[in-house]
Amino acid sequence: MRQSCFACVALLGCIVLVSRDAEAAPPATGSTGQVSALDVLGVEPNDGAEENATHLNELLKHVEGLRAFGQVKRSDTVGGQRGGPFEVTSEEPSVLIGFLYTASRHYAGHLTIKAVRPIFRGQNGESLGEWCGVPRGKARRVCAEDGYAVAGIVAKYGNRVDGMRLIYMRVKDGRLNPDDTYRSEWIGGRRGRPETLCAANGHPVIGIYGRKGADLDALGFLQADATPEPGRSLDALMPRLTGKWVVTYTNKTQHTREIHADRRVNDDSRVVQGYGDILIDFPDAVERITLVENKLFVEHFNPRSTYPDGIPAVMGVGKKKVDHDAAGFVGDLTSVD
Repeated sequence: MRQSCFACVALLGCIVLVSRDAEAAPPATGSTGQVSALDVLGVEPNDGAEENATHLNELLKHVEGLRAFGQVKRSDTVGGQRGGPFEVTSEEPSVLIGFLYTASRHYAGHLTIKAVRPIFRGQNGESLGEWCGVPRGKARRVCAEDGYAVAGIVAKYGNRVDGMRLIYMRVKDGRLNPDDTYRSEWIGGRRGRPETLCAANGHPVIGIYGRKGADLDALGFLQADATPEPGRSLDALMPRLTGKWVVTYTNKTQHTREIHADRRVNDDSRVVQGYGDILIDFPDAVERITLVENKLFVEHFNPRSTYPDGIPAVMGVGKKKVDHDAAGFVGDLTSVD
């Protein structure tokens, strides 16, 4: 898997972060009660709420397709190896927009993040995941402004997560826009190793994973990502791609893609490699294809000008035909939409 944690300098060289560096006050001490979501205030929508909702719905459509076909990858984690593993996602297609969190000075008076509870945003508004770690004291909220979503964190850690700040990107045209980015305030403590970036490389964050016990011991992201694994050239993949694939699309149409060893597809198209992707290059459209074990994940861009920066018009999953004499429909590409 590609590395998702790299030096903060690398990120700062690629995107401009609008700094919001006010230090978060530590939680009040002396309270040991469990925290209810009812104690947390919501976020008022801004004047562009309707436009933001449109962009979010485009992104959620993309996320839904990637989730349906298992296109979920894990970032690296920040933190230690204590506790047991956890994984938290929302039931409906959603993106991570922030956390509820509590902090503690249990360890020799050093401030650490005790527990986090992910906040997701979907078509039906906000929803909360389960607590990761055991919350104690007052819960605080760190959350993206309307129209933004979590794209990464910068954290300090040792045996557990000491502290962090969240990095947000604007949701626009169905994707995260790295040209419109800002940071949250710092939450938790500042002890531990040097600040380390853990980012989803611009892919939508749809959940979190890591390790937990009484505390939040490690944290990473689950990201919707159909990018082919690095180092898989078209030449290396051709033996597995060659054959007849019956592709069932999300619009309930079904088409056959017969890929030949000489890279021809059906009678009028070819398999090519471009922009780091494996593509079926049709006269009026493009399909990005990704092998996932023994299945073919297909993203259909029509018109072709929508690739690579646009959102696929429809997605599908293909299964290779074993019996070449079985009936199959070779579809006209323009009918997929």
